Amino acid sequence: MYKKILCALGVFLFFSILSLNTFADVREDFEQAGVYIDAGQYEEAEAIYEGIYERVSDVNNLLDNLPEGWDVSEQLLGIAEFYRGAEEYASAKRIYEYLIETWPESNEIAFAKGNLAETNIMLRSSEICSEIVEGNIEQAASDVNDLLSTLPEGEDFSGVLTGIADCYRGEDEYNLARQLYQHVLDNWPECEDAHLAKVGLIESNIRAGNIKQADRDVNDLITNPPADMNLPDTLRIIADTYLQEDRTTQARELYINAVNSVPEGKQDIASWVNLVKSNLKLKDVNGYAASYEKLIADFNDHPELAAGLQEIGILCLDLQQEQEAAQVLQRVSEEALENEGEDAVFQSRLSLILKYICTEEDTRAQTAIDGFIADFRGRSDFGQSIAKIIKAYFMKVFYAHGTATRRDWVQPTVTWEKAQAADEEFFCDDPEVYFYIGCCYYRLGEYESALVYLKSVPYNWPESRWVNDAEYNLAKVEEKLAQ
Repeated sequence: MYKKILCALGVFLFFSILSLNTFADVREDFEQAGVYIDAGQYEEAEAIYEGIYERVSDVNNLLDNLPEGWDVSEQLLGIAEFYRGAEEYASAKRIYEYLIETWPESNEIAFAKGNLAETNIMLRSSEICSEIVEGNIEQAASDVNDLLSTLPEGEDFSGVLTGIADCYRGEDEYNLARQLYQHVLDNWPECEDAHLAKVGLIESNIRAGNIKQADRDVNDLITNPPADMNLPDTLRIIADTYLQEDRTTQARELYINAVNSVPEGKQDIASWVNLVKSNLKLKDVNGYAASYEKLIADFNDHPELAAGLQEIGILCLDLQQEQEAAQVLQRVSEEALENEGEDAVFQSRLSLILKYICTEEDTRAQTAIDGFIADFRGRSDFGQSIAKIIKAYFMKVFYAHGTATRRDWVQPTVTWEKAQAADEEFFCDDPEVYFYIGCCYYRLGEYESALVYLKSVPYNWPESRWVNDAEYNLAKVEEKLAQ
């Protein structure tokens, strides 16, 4: 079973040249790992492999500095697994090839060959995802067909194909995504990734406008939910998609299903908030009143209630229901300040924003950020808090390994620009953030803006550890501008 494959972006890699002392330590680690293996202490050996992986950024340097005259094929096999787990497939492939070439009679050779075959498939899927993200859809579709024709029969590659389908969906190529999700369900209906493929297929049909098919699939999902699926969360995710596509009636029905299927003793405030919003959009006055009162009654002490009410209040404003908006937002402000104090509210709302970013609740994050900027601009720690938000966004796209969309790269820059516009004295003394913003602009093709932010790092913080990284990417920006 393969885990879902996400394509590595590889845009901002950091390389270092390890000292002789470091490689001396690595050789000692190999020897100690061998001792642990002989003693059957495999967890201790794996801990050593993980340490080597974290310290050594260049696989070729590692292979050039192995202990001489000693078969370390088993140790290399273990280290390669960490590279595969981190989706650094090219590095894992290099290790497997080296192992097979250097110790062809090793006891580990069969494992190495099998893992190399799997890694080649993962690497191909990673390259396909890169093509999709870069907009080379026709080439990606051709490579997908080639990949499907060469997959070994009888083996489960649902995770690989689901990952590629996710990349298609992330770039709004919903018809191509639907085809791959359907291929997974047709060929591996009982696989671990089947419910992910089902949800992906439903969301793709909604986005593509195939609402009747999506409705049928949703009904089937509710009637026959997979045993390992979190039904309330899944229904909420699908309902969110319906809501975003202005299919509010279907969204409301799913939110109702979601809140009704939550196990006793647990809470699902996100579905309740969106149920209230659905009733608002449908102009169901009685439904809105009932769901709003239920939300307040059941979640009165919930830490996310304020943010949820803020979303409802902003939607009231969007729908030009100013009086209702004022009542909802006034309740948020008064209760928070009365119960916690401004500093506590500030930290609580910042934490909630970071949580939304980490859990990829983008709409909720943006709503919360807009309110945060409006309420706390001018504070002495305002710039520092925006820096935390930018870092959270950048880490999300950096570790997304190819599934990040253009919108994901836009979000950090939009947040930064909003904060600057809202606070005339906005200041952030953090070179890391300026580097990240520059990288985002570079990724978006806004090279002039990227140039400004990357240049500011060595100019304003010449002793910073981010100077080398900024200058490396600055050279790439200047190349683009010279073309």
